[in-house]
Amino acid sequence: MYQLGLILLCVSFCSIFRPTASFCYEQNANTEFTRLGRAIKFCSFRGIKLLSGSRLKTQDCLSCNCTTEKLKCCGFGVNSGLHVVPKQCKMLKDGCTPHYVRRDNENVDCVSGTPIMIDDSAHKKSDHD
Repeated sequence: MYQLGLILLCVSFCSIFRPTASFCYEQNANTEFTRLGRAIKFCSFRGIKLLSGSRLKTQDCLSCNCTTEKLKCCGFGVNSGLHVVPKQCKMLKDGCTPHYVRRDNENVDCVSGTPIMIDDSAHKKSDHD
């Protein structure tokens, strides 16, 4: 009976909340040799060679770290996967920062129920552009 209760609780929880996806990926570091024969370790990221010890964050919410062994990139902020969004809500991206709004009214904060201001002008081009 206890197990049935846990299963029902899990099913209920999963039907109310929708988790968002997260991801990490790794790739091996590369080695190049200088003209004098010294080995230089680096990681390749979108056509850029990163030296070992380099870290970067991208506008599309990736955080990457290059070591002598590998490049490891993981999602952060809206891509962290730590978000549980209630069914009546949806997540809006503000850069990499998540904001939860009502699914039926994006001008209402899902957590507090208070009105919020969404500035759509930043996404619209004027006739003079």
